[in-house]
Amino acid sequence: MIRAVVASLCVLALASGCSFLLDGPPSPNRPTQPPRCDGSGGAPLFDSIFAAGAAAGSVALLITPSVACSSSDHNCHELDGPFYLGGLLLLIPTAVYTGAAAVGFDKTCRCRAAIAQYDRHRLRTRPMNRRPP
Repeated sequence: MIRAVVASLCVLALASGCSFLLDGPPSPNRPTQPPRCDGSGGAPLFDSIFAAGAAAGSVALLITPSVACSSSDHNCHELDGPFYLGGLLLLIPTAVYTGAAAVGFDKTCRCRAAIAQYDRHRLRTRPMNRRPP
């Protein structure tokens, strides 16, 4: 059981925080150039799903000893420590993924706003198509 928890934590640590790698939008004072940023919510959504999974795993590990053991079985409580430790350790990737998702959603929101600002600027400055007299 402990090996499975440690292996899960290693996998989560290696794949954590894709949203931290997203490019944010350029400065808002440069609407003449198209923004080069990622406005899709794929990476933050991925991080949110992993945060929810890690949180669910943490809660499951923290409540498992109290649900699995009856109060009269004293030998059952020998494994409480590893379950609690695993549950507490899973809170670390939960926090990392939650932070990554928050940063990622903020960056994608700002990117979409920069794209919309660029589109509005482009429409205002586009020459009108007029027929010659």
